Amino acid sequence: MASQEQRLKRRMFKEARSRNRIHTFNRNDDAFWESEPGYVRGEKAYKDALEELYGGEGGDAVRSFVEVDGEIGGIDDAFAEATEEEEEGSPAYAAAEKKRDSALAALSFPPDLVEKVTHFRNGIRAPYEEALTDIDNAEEAEQLSYSISGRIGIFLEPVVKPLGFDWRIAMAIIGSFAAKEVFVAQMGIVYSVGEADEESEGLRGILQQHYNPLQAFCMMLWALLSLPCVVTIAVAKREAGGWKYAIAMMVGFTLVAYATTLIVYQVGNVLGIGV
Repeated sequence: MASQEQRLKRRMFKEARSRNRIHTFNRNDDAFWESEPGYVRGEKAYKDALEELYGGEGGDAVRSFVEVDGEIGGIDDAFAEATEEEEEGSPAYAAAEKKRDSALAALSFPPDLVEKVTHFRNGIRAPYEEALTDIDNAEEAEQLSYSISGRIGIFLEPVVKPLGFDWRIAMAIIGSFAAKEVFVAQMGIVYSVGEADEESEGLRGILQQHYNPLQAFCMMLWALLSLPCVVTIAVAKREAGGWKYAIAMMVGFTLVAYATTLIVYQVGNVLGIGV
């Protein structure tokens, strides 16, 4: 059975791959993954395959292609790292773009080869890796559906479906009883994107694919009207001197949130607003 460290490394590797940040093996990868047998075997197989290609017919062309790919990959990785915390269109983002474009223009390779490698990276490899990530996410989501929390979410799905929610949102709602801000992190777990918050572009893209604006608004409406968190219940119980008021408050908040969200979703769905 894999150790916790190994599971963490696998998760980090998947997250990095989903961001299109790992394209070639390098020394840093070797040092980080030296304790991961599967990675070491994959690295060896990768290098052996390249050596076989280099020694075959057209080997020089393959070597040049791989070299250009590695150079462009390094430039793209540096750009991604420089703009990770920057807004698109900001001065820092524009400066990073200019630096990236200058580095690409300074490559000492034939322009037609650079163009072909760029097309391969952006037009062939990137969609392929995105498809692999989608498959991985779908597999992990399916496995999650068989967990205890997943089964609870599926059990509650008929109850929340009139609100525009599915079993994944039901799971996130259950988790958010600990604290409202946990809802986004729970959605990140459900969709297997690792650690997520309101700034996570990967999670944003996935949610946009699965839910329409009306459903998104209803999620926010539910979060606004439902019971803040379990700590609120404990405080209410302590202040009221018993569970009667605390339970009544919990039921009241839930009913108000459910009724309001139900009306908004059903009316919006009938009128075609945000669907």
